[in-house]
Amino acid sequence: MSAKYNLSLGGELTEMLQADIAALSTMSTALEAHATAIDGIDISLELIMPGSPIVQVEAAAKQAVLGAYRALSSNIRHMAEVTHVAANSYENVDGWFADQVRALESGQ
Repeated sequence: MSAKYNLSLGGELTEMLQADIAALSTMSTALEAHATAIDGIDISLELIMPGSPIVQVEAAAKQAVLGAYRALSSNIRHMAEVTHVAANSYENVDGWFADQVRALESGQ
């Protein structure tokens, strides 16, 4: 006895497997813009007492804060790159799955 199964994806399963590729692309662009904006941040401090030991503290604080901003920018830029790759990958995988479902539905 042979049984034939309908392998069409539908309803909740189809919705659950869908990725919003346009939203991922938009998110990637927005993350890249934020990273670029953070890269543009600069700190300008003016000391009233030149030659004071506080000058070294100011320089160290400025470097630490700028370093934190650069690290944040780098992390956000990495998220943008990963999101961009995910959008492209989902689009490719979505096409592959659609081809597979069509092949299964046509009995190939």
